[in-house]
Amino acid sequence: IIGSYRSNEVGPDHPVWTFIKNLKNDKISFDQLELKPLPEKNIKELCTDTLKKSVEEISDLAYVIEEKTGGNPFFVKLFLNNLYALKLIRFDEESGWQWDMGEILSQPMTENVAIIISNMISKFDKDTRELIITGSFMGNNFQADDLSIFKGLEKNTIEKLLQPVVLSNILSYKSGTYRFVHDRFLETAYSVEKKSERPRRHLQMARELYQALSSKVLENRIFDLIEQYNHGIELITDIEEKIRVINLNLQGAIKAKESLAFNIALQYLEKVLQFLSDDKPDISILWQNHYELMLEYYRQYADLLFLNQRFSESENVIKKASMRAQNAVDSGELKYLLITQYVFQNRQPDAIRTTIEILHGLGVDFPVNNYAKLLKSELLLNRKLMEGRSVSSLFDLPEIKDPRYRLAIKTLNRTLIVSWFYDIDICRFMTVKAVNKCLQYGNIAEYSDCYCWFGGIINTFFQKYDIGHEYGQLGLKLAIKSKNPAIIGVNLIMLATLLTGWVKHIRYAIEEYNESLNYSYQGGDRQWMSYTKLHLTIEQFIAGVPINEILEKNVETLNFLKNIGNEMTWSCVTGTSMTQWNLSGRTHDRSTFNNQETAEITFLQVVKEPPG
Repeated sequence: IIGSYRSNEVGPDHPVWTFIKNLKNDKISFDQLELKPLPEKNIKELCTDTLKKSVEEISDLAYVIEEKTGGNPFFVKLFLNNLYALKLIRFDEESGWQWDMGEILSQPMTENVAIIISNMISKFDKDTRELIITGSFMGNNFQADDLSIFKGLEKNTIEKLLQPVVLSNILSYKSGTYRFVHDRFLETAYSVEKKSERPRRHLQMARELYQALSSKVLENRIFDLIEQYNHGIELITDIEEKIRVINLNLQGAIKAKESLAFNIALQYLEKVLQFLSDDKPDISILWQNHYELMLEYYRQYADLLFLNQRFSESENVIKKASMRAQNAVDSGELKYLLITQYVFQNRQPDAIRTTIEILHGLGVDFPVNNYAKLLKSELLLNRKLMEGRSVSSLFDLPEIKDPRYRLAIKTLNRTLIVSWFYDIDICRFMTVKAVNKCLQYGNIAEYSDCYCWFGGIINTFFQKYDIGHEYGQLGLKLAIKSKNPAIIGVNLIMLATLLTGWVKHIRYAIEEYNESLNYSYQGGDRQWMSYTKLHLTIEQFIAGVPINEILEKNVETLNFLKNIGNEMTWSCVTGTSMTQWNLSGRTHDRSTFNNQETAEITFLQVVKEPPG
């Protein structure tokens, strides 16, 4: 793979920068070449080759070119072409290329590249200049069809007007799309409009584009439309137009989130926050008349804050929005987001408390203690509900329609992993409770991993390993039915962790872990990727993978966990690594876990005093 980018256009939040950082963190080898400005020595070589003169003859010219262009190769070419166009460099049949340094230095148009570019644009007629400026408001690339919308001109007229601009190498053109050849051309054209007038022009273009595009085309052009609206957002006063812009930014955020561009997605939602603060008179109207839109906006906003590791802000947004929820399901869906956050922050008691709070709000009976004792009652109920049924027949259970029970089963499924680490009795009780709800009301393909967990209970209490594995296969089959890669990843890791090792060689479990990792990555589920990496750290050691190979991968895993902020799994992998360091002689001595990476007492303090 070969890629390129302009460093001045890619900040630390850009997806390209994040991609490069991840490559480094994952120890993936790659070459990075930085194209630096040409030094005066290279400019001299360019001039001697171009003008067929000696180094001594072009020395002064090369010095001026380097001073005026900063050594930028594109600007060097532009500067030389401009000198030729002004006849300041001329070709003589007898003596070859000639120039007069005094004449060059006396010309104001050679002062700097910005003036050259400005003059290049200003030489075109008024209609052509207006098209260039309008195009610059669309960004580096713009469509001839869009110019037709904004200027009311036929496409062939636009192509005719912009033809000299293409010939001047300011724009390139291909299949109806124009592109500024260099960002300085774009910047110069954009700067022609007064800064104070730019928001108004962007807003007008957004309105015209919105009116002109059909709903089908609009879906594919949503980012272009958002860009225009957001540049003029401060000028929007009409409540209906505010709703439109909120909706567009929400759609754009969801699309960006699906592409794992979490920071960009968050920027879209934060752009419209100025409409939604509590002191705005429109906020109550928005919640009253556009309740579903507001609910989805805050749900996505809270989730994106979490994905960008702004945990406390996300928690505050959820609590604030849940107070405006009109029913227990909507309130529970918002609070459900907190469970994942609490797991990431190693706040297991808060996750359990929130789960019980959601269930009670839905009217689902759920105890707060005595889980080991109550488990027996749930197992007896399960035996009764399974009378006359086979495990495979559960695949054909109807899909749950009641939103209360859907949320209840979803919430129980999400909390199983944290309860497993926190209190195994709660985990077992929740597992059987979730499966019994499925038997009573139907399945939810997206939340089928409770069957894998239940298979583990069958193994533990009844030693019926084949039946336990059959429950795990049922969960995976339902997950595949959902076509959601993240859900498939969850079921694969649970199958590998709880069930496969009882009926097959451990290498099959490791294969399932690796499959889980791939599916979770495709689904953007970094939480379950972290669990899978944790289990691979342990299972590969058990399987006899060379310890040097494991420890090398552990470093990559710890970097990944640190970057995503999953403190619970970071602690588990660190503890496992310390044991492996000791067993391989990498600690100070056999009686301690201290080494250059981690001090034993420091690690114990971290795990004894988790956040929250």
